[in-house]
Amino acid sequence: MQATKTRVLFVDDEPQILKLLELMLKSLQDEWQMEFTNSAAEALERMSKQPFDVLITDMRMPVTSGLELLNKVMRLYPQTVRIILSGYADQEMVLRSIGATHLYLTKPVDPQMLKSTLFRIRQLNDRFLNSKIRSLVTELGRLPTIPAIYFEVMNALQSASVSSFEIGEIVAKDPGLTAKVLQLANSAFFGSASNVSNPEEAVQFLGVGIIAALALTHQLFASLEPQKFHDFKVEKLWQHSIQTGLMARGIAWLQSRNAKLAELSFTAGLLHDVGKLILIDNLPDSYRIVFLKAAQGKTKLIQLEKSEYNVDHADVGGYLLGLWGLSMPLVEAVNYHHQPNISMDQEFTSLTAVHVANVFAQETVGQARKPNLGLLDAPYLSRLGMMDRVKDWQTELMPVR
Repeated sequence: MQATKTRVLFVDDEPQILKLLELMLKSLQDEWQMEFTNSAAEALERMSKQPFDVLITDMRMPVTSGLELLNKVMRLYPQTVRIILSGYADQEMVLRSIGATHLYLTKPVDPQMLKSTLFRIRQLNDRFLNSKIRSLVTELGRLPTIPAIYFEVMNALQSASVSSFEIGEIVAKDPGLTAKVLQLANSAFFGSASNVSNPEEAVQFLGVGIIAALALTHQLFASLEPQKFHDFKVEKLWQHSIQTGLMARGIAWLQSRNAKLAELSFTAGLLHDVGKLILIDNLPDSYRIVFLKAAQGKTKLIQLEKSEYNVDHADVGGYLLGLWGLSMPLVEAVNYHHQPNISMDQEFTSLTAVHVANVFAQETVGQARKPNLGLLDAPYLSRLGMMDRVKDWQTELMPVR
């Protein structure tokens, strides 16, 4: 049985651009059903007749702009992956479209970049959007998009001359993020002698990697409407996520002495439960019942989620991060953090760090200082030859008080 082709719609008011895209992607026609149109109105007409998996649009178009098209598609067809193809001069408009856009590609688009983006989306469809999660994602009113402030930070980092002051100025635009950054910089984990008083000092002290991860995550927590779900303590989940990220960072550093792996592990730990936020925000009534049942302690939350939705929060979180274009090691660390043995890992990765850190952090949120190591995936850790390392990590990161 032939697999269903992924349907992609390109929108650009310049015919030569559309022709170039068509020629560029001709080799993919056996796997992708691609259509091209030069107007937003025509795009919406086609989408009303048959859904598309992916929409790739220019920003500056007459009559109806790319931004207006994206907003309409977000409202009418939330399951469609929405991608901007824009020139450098459109950056201000791109920033305005943050809430309606999943991914960004810059003109002139690199053919291999475009192909790899489409292949990654196909991979996400094959990996995550089986019939079970497809029905859930379609049911969701909206999926979060990359926060504007993260986009600004990453754009600034493209400059070789960017300073900590400039990154600090970006962080300072968001008072809530500023508070979180300063709170972390002055936390006990980084030493009680810390006395960081402004975002610039925090950037210098924490490093840009941690700042970027906080920018990526903070808005997801801040955008959740508390009145939707009184029983769910968002601040508690934030603290657990921070703790998991810090623990994962520590484990990765102890094991590898690799700064990049430690940074990736922090980001993955910070984002590992993002799927819960998506489910709470979109399905508050049903998820409240699931959450309260799990709080009784008889059945694990992920088992109840599977029973109710056929997928769990790790699946949903992994799909979102893959859609955002974050690295596959990070996506896998989020997607498999409860069941790492599903992965193909044969050596220590950020998934290893996040899986163990999540178990450690579950206990440190409360009063206990001894994690329940029975929650660890022993076959996975044994396969990696890491089971004996767990006690060493625990001793280093969770000293007895």
